[in-house]
Amino acid sequence: MSRQPARALITGASRGIGRALAIALAREGTHVVLTATSFEPLDSLLAVIQSQGGEGSIIVADLLMRSERHRLAQEAGPIDILVNNAGVLGGRERLYDTSLSTFETTLEINAVAPFDLMRLLVPGMVGRGSGTIINVSSSVALKGRGTWGAYSTSKAALEGMSQSLSDELEGSGVRCVTVNPGGTRTDMRAEALPDEDPLTLPTAELIAQPIVDLIACEDDRHHGKRYNLRDLAGIA
Repeated sequence: MSRQPARALITGASRGIGRALAIALAREGTHVVLTATSFEPLDSLLAVIQSQGGEGSIIVADLLMRSERHRLAQEAGPIDILVNNAGVLGGRERLYDTSLSTFETTLEINAVAPFDLMRLLVPGMVGRGSGTIINVSSSVALKGRGTWGAYSTSKAALEGMSQSLSDELEGSGVRCVTVNPGGTRTDMRAEALPDEDPLTLPTAELIAQPIVDLIACEDDRHHGKRYNLRDLAGIA
């Protein structure tokens, strides 16, 4: 009996690192479940994947809504690889000038949604005795920066969850890895720092490849670790 391909759920798959990772994983034989809030960019991405001989499927979902997260987990089916990549910047203003709605939305997308998806999907991984969770963090998670308060807070929460989950999963066969992309040539980076020259930054494709390598390594050496992807990619 032929072995079924691994299934990876990638949030925020329509652009940036999520898109690049989806293409790279599909090229390695993974069935990629693509999710974002709009169908058209996902459909375009799936066409690229299929043109290269890869497999994938689309689930349009708004991670801001609990009911949508639960529908996503149900429709995705058994997932071997969960990549919590979707994120919002949450504006660039002083923390005490940030509206409550902006703060809540940023935490909901960047921290609560990953928690909810892990809560829904990790038990299945544990039951099967294998799986990988990749949580995409940020350098401002470890050292907050002025006018990045909502984003910093949300990523710090994600880091804390990753550490707790890693401790709980020890010996289960399920790995949890946190990654920090660093400055990358993406739309979010351009939104955050519009005066920065994007050509000075590595592409999403370069930054995504180390994630593929981390997933491909099937032993437990990476479990519970936090990696700077630029270092793994050999980018200064």
